[in-house]
Amino acid sequence: MIDQLHADQEIVVLSDEGHLWQGAGAWVMCLWALHNFREWSSRLASPAMQSIAKKIIYLISANRLTLSSLLHLRGDEALLPVPDETSCEFSPVHR
Repeated sequence: MIDQLHADQEIVVLSDEGHLWQGAGAWVMCLWALHNFREWSSRLASPAMQSIAKKIIYLISANRLTLSSLLHLRGDEALLPVPDETSCEFSPVHR
């Protein structure tokens, strides 16, 4: 099923419960996953606001390099050198 969604062309979000979102709805769910942005995700969840959310995401995406420069964010090249002794431990969240 997910192959038919053309995930290489438009964002797809799949929840742990199997719910699926694509496009603007998926971006809204990404915002909801970030605790500090849940109020924004609630505001952007209506169909009328999702079109605005999609435009904002595309605007940010199209200008990401300029925005990164203005915000003094490091590029991918600066993030690549990671010390060998660094390890991440994964612990599942239990609810």
